[in-house]
Amino acid sequence: MTIPVFTTGTVLTAAELNTALTDAAALPMTQPNTWADAQTFDGTINQTPGAGASNQGPFLQASDIVSDYIVSGINPVVPSPASLTMTIPSGTAFVLGQRTLLQAAVTDTYPASSDTYFSMTNTGQVAYTSVANGAAAPAAPANAINLLKVVTSATAITAVANITPTQPGVPDAVFPGSMVNLGQTDSLYQSSLLSISSTTTAGAITATAAQLAGQYLANGATQTAAFTVTTDTAVNILAAMPNAVVGTAFKWRFINNDQSATGYAGTLAGGTGVTIGTILPNPAVGQGNWEDYVFTFTAIGTTPTLTVEAVGGSSTGLL
Repeated sequence: MTIPVFTTGTVLTAAELNTALTDAAALPMTQPNTWADAQTFDGTINQTPGAGASNQGPFLQASDIVSDYIVSGINPVVPSPASLTMTIPSGTAFVLGQRTLLQAAVTDTYPASSDTYFSMTNTGQVAYTSVANGAAAPAAPANAINLLKVVTSATAITAVANITPTQPGVPDAVFPGSMVNLGQTDSLYQSSLLSISSTTTAGAITATAAQLAGQYLANGATQTAAFTVTTDTAVNILAAMPNAVVGTAFKWRFINNDQSATGYAGTLAGGTGVTIGTILPNPAVGQGNWEDYVFTFTAIGTTPTLTVEAVGGSSTGLL
């Protein structure tokens, strides 16, 4: 049997067309790819071209389209008063593409001066793996993922972070050179820490790691003079953003809602390990104005560092 080849502009007679259709109908059903694959289709689908008609696994699995993330619950907070003991509430998470239930809250005492990773298998079993503060994250046990990172000092739990994405389809990895705008819907990474924090304490302000991760801090104090807004330490910021690598960046906004009649400006300063950059001016943010800043990790581990650049606001309009 010959398969006719027609080129653009070929005029067929009725007889020639009927012959071509009859010959095409007589061809065996073969697997896609090329006519050279002579394996007759037998009702199954092969994922490897030319390897015969047999299933070699599903084309699509849940883990291919659903990122592992915490759906609800499993959201402990740093204990108050300070303690090494904490309760993780029950909840639901996707683990290796499978919706998994943590059926009951779990209460444990965490080792001092450690980073402890709380993991769960896709059958709901939990495990804890502790490493030194600032050490690389350990691999999760078989059939499990790490869900939480618990940071302790010598006497207390100092930070708890969800280290999974917080919505389906968002990748867990944060890559160097990417802009990670924590908490905004147009970001590459969605943070569960999104919040608009405020302070009413007059005078100097400290922007905590949680407030930086939450992305917004509003000064609602009645100031009596120009004031400084100092960031938390680089160590604490890294603990609040444990997925960070060198080059990871996030954006943060300071809103000066000073309540005084005179109106005073606030200027950002870096805490330990945080350096104010010089690419653009670091403005004094006047009353009723706001400024955006980009924080970039320049080192991680036990002695992390960040640089901060002012990138524009309601008064400067730089970017």
